[in-house]
Amino acid sequence: MTFVVIRVAIALVLFIAAALIMKIKFRQKDKKMYLVALLCSVIVGYALFFVAVEDPFLTFPTRQDALFYVTNTTATRIIEGKSSDWVISKNDDKNTMLMVPKTEKGYKVSLGSYVVRAEQYADDNVFFNIYRFKNSNDYYMMLTDLNNGYTEITDSCNSVFQYEEVTDKDLGTYCVYYCYVDGFDKNYTVTVGGKTYSPFTK
Repeated sequence: MTFVVIRVAIALVLFIAAALIMKIKFRQKDKKMYLVALLCSVIVGYALFFVAVEDPFLTFPTRQDALFYVTNTTATRIIEGKSSDWVISKNDDKNTMLMVPKTEKGYKVSLGSYVVRAEQYADDNVFFNIYRFKNSNDYYMMLTDLNNGYTEITDSCNSVFQYEEVTDKDLGTYCVYYCYVDGFDKNYTVTVGGKTYSPFTK
């Protein structure tokens, strides 16, 4: 993953530079000072995982390029939003979710901190996980229905739902639905198999 390699490289360069300065300019021989320099470099490298330092000079032509830069995986599902796209990939049977910022010229680096959980709700074996892209009105919902396989779903925002069937050795076969919603409010409802739910009222 280029994203990880760059941050590790920056931390390493900072440590080497600090060690050389201490050794050549200040003739530092205290090993504790070198350990402090190493610790500071590690902290800086870790902090960079929460900062898109590439954004001023790096734009990706496709969502897949942006995803591969961070996770080295291939997108299995894409849900389009306005200021972002929700990109889901699978690695070793585990789903990775990223919200990729998009501009008129292309896509920017995605950070894990961009995915904000807005609501979690469950009722009658139907589970809602609603996520938000940073402080925007881009909301994405993953709805897991453990009842009866595929069913028709509609909501009060006329959202378009994508779905996939999942087979689990314990739960059997069930459906997971994904959608983008341009803003939520307390009046939002979603109807699953004829039953209406209001995730934001509780």
